[in-house]
Amino acid sequence: MSLDSAGNTRGTARELTLTANPQIISESISPRDANDYYSFSVNSRSSFRLAADGFGSNVNAQLLNAKGAVIQNSLNPGTAPEIITRLLNAGNYFIRIFRAGAATNYRLNVFADLAGNDIPNAQGLGRLTGPRSYTNFVGNPDSVDYYRFNVGVRSTFNLTLNGLRNNANVQLLSGQGNVLQASNRPGANPEIINRTLNAGLYYIRVSQGVRNTAYGLNLNASPDPGNNLPAARPLGVSSTPTSYADFVGVTDPNDYYRFSLAETSDCALTLSSMGANANLQLLNGSGAVLQSSNNLGRATESISRNLGAGDYYIRVFSGGVGVNTRYTLGATAIPTAITPNPNPNPNLNPTLQWVRQLGSAANDYSYGVAADKIGNVYIAGATEGNLGGAFVGGSSDSFLAQYNSSDVAAANSPRKPNGANSANRDGFSSVVVDGSNNYYVAGARNVTAPSPPSFTGSGDAYIAKYNSDGSQVWEKNLNIAGIELATGLAVDSSGNVYLSGVTASLGTPGLADAFVAKYNSSGDLSWSRQLNLNNADAAYGVAVNSTTGDVYITGISNATINLSSSTPSFSGGDAFIAKYNSGGTFQWSQTLASAASDYARGIAVDSSGGIYITGETAGALPGQTFAGATDVFVAKYDNTGSRIWLQQAGTAGDDQGQSIATDSAGNVYVAGETKGALLGSTPIGGSDAFISRFSGDGALQWIQQLGTAGDDEAYGITVDNLGSVYVTGQTFSAFAGASNAGAYDAWVARYSLS
Repeated sequence: MSLDSAGNTRGTARELTLTANPQIISESISPRDANDYYSFSVNSRSSFRLAADGFGSNVNAQLLNAKGAVIQNSLNPGTAPEIITRLLNAGNYFIRIFRAGAATNYRLNVFADLAGNDIPNAQGLGRLTGPRSYTNFVGNPDSVDYYRFNVGVRSTFNLTLNGLRNNANVQLLSGQGNVLQASNRPGANPEIINRTLNAGLYYIRVSQGVRNTAYGLNLNASPDPGNNLPAARPLGVSSTPTSYADFVGVTDPNDYYRFSLAETSDCALTLSSMGANANLQLLNGSGAVLQSSNNLGRATESISRNLGAGDYYIRVFSGGVGVNTRYTLGATAIPTAITPNPNPNPNLNPTLQWVRQLGSAANDYSYGVAADKIGNVYIAGATEGNLGGAFVGGSSDSFLAQYNSSDVAAANSPRKPNGANSANRDGFSSVVVDGSNNYYVAGARNVTAPSPPSFTGSGDAYIAKYNSDGSQVWEKNLNIAGIELATGLAVDSSGNVYLSGVTASLGTPGLADAFVAKYNSSGDLSWSRQLNLNNADAAYGVAVNSTTGDVYITGISNATINLSSSTPSFSGGDAFIAKYNSGGTFQWSQTLASAASDYARGIAVDSSGGIYITGETAGALPGQTFAGATDVFVAKYDNTGSRIWLQQAGTAGDDQGQSIATDSAGNVYVAGETKGALLGSTPIGGSDAFISRFSGDGALQWIQQLGTAGDDEAYGITVDNLGSVYVTGQTFSAFAGASNAGAYDAWVARYSLS
């Protein structure tokens, strides 16, 4: 016989703590121990089950209330098991096992399941507002468990049924008992339900598979991020990492969150723990996309970006039709203020070697400059007179000039290349040189002024290639639609050429699109793309990473465009930068904006893949201070579109960054114009050209102003492999030792870095 641990009266009853997992007790009964009593309690309405078996002779069982009154008997004859199943209200109870035959051992199996076996008796969980966990059991004779809960607001609901020894299934039911969603995975695999629920009453049904099994029921309900910007869920994003678990799928394809930053911060977002594909976007306060992460499959999505003070949104969205997945959104924002060194190092200042001024009796403008490996420098622009030959016609002609490093002009320089000019407005905007000393020019040809509001003008983006002796290899017009003006040019190490600019469809007043095009070294068009941002947009510069083949353009978006000249003018809008891969597939675009007008004019890529842009702003860019009129800005981005640093500088007058270049050591050169003492440099008179150098991490190394007593502007800058910096632009006066031919003259200057 087993040791007797059960009392013989209600007063000495052995106390049991019942759960949904069956409790098994081995005991004995005999003539001297004819009764065994057990006591237990249930805190809420529960399904109770008792089974007594393993007898050698007849034993009976009773369920008693707290006062000892019999609630239910099991009086089966012989050694047949005794079974009692009953739904009990909260309270105290007793079990009585008593002898009806000879002495015998017995086994008592007993449990109390809080989850009812039907909807009316479902276990009430109350309002679900966060994570909850329950353990229970389904099997003979408790094959089904029901739970009841409600959500007070539209919520993302997550259910996991795990800890299974055998198969069990789960269903989510509406308040009317209709099945909303089911999970019926085979074997002991976890069952999962993710769904967006409106406020209301719901039920959960857990059912046995083939065999008995314990289970863990894990639930969570959190207020659902809105499906649009106005309904976005507010987040507290700070330097302390925070995470949010939720779901996107068929019933809830978008989750929007909103957060605010009080100061410039490095913001990092991650999207992880997905069961299927989901994507991530960062949006500005107006809802425009700043950056996206669209990795395939279940790969973690990540966005890193320096953000100014203001309001932002996060969008999480399903990665495909019919795709459902849970996710974890992580977010941090670490305040940062990256300010380049304001004090130039005088020991690094370059030495001006020479300035060449050239012009006609009319206006002459130089916009682009390039240098080859053997010391030649090329400038390209537009003339309204006889510079480089007789005036062809229209408002301006394209011209090209070539000098060696000692300021000696090449034969037939300056000149107006054949084919580049028409009876209408023409002009070169850019010139570049490839590794074989071939040079390329680009601009606009045959431009007639658009006539608002119909924009019935014309014009072609023009590109031409010349070998080192000046012979033309090929020329092309890019015919997209309507008016095209080429504003930027780049060449990679394989001789592919990239063109950027603006195109406007006829009959579309005030609207335009940025474009980028790729030609191979033979002049065949590989691809062309238009970038459709907000309102009118135009690309003002292009750069290429020769290692990866990635192409970057920069310019202005959300603006009003004036196409009435060979070089477009802009008003309003934001600066932008965009990336395409070598095959012309769009990768991302980012905007850089103040509360006023901003646009980027120049772009360059360094040997490590860093991307730099420069331009002007009429306001305070994120984390920066506005000096007045317009300020220069310089910014660095990485290849994912994250901004690394930003500098804004200016005087009380107009200051503009016009062109940017990098050298093999990772230094950054910026040229433009200023109407004051920019960053402590010395003004000369009127507006001055300036050149400056920054380290790759944004520290200002030197700045110099160059000019005459009149107005001077720098529009292009380049660095050669011989330690020289070349700058070009126009002047309304005369440099030392030169004379002004009339109105604006073009000029080019060489600086030595050693």
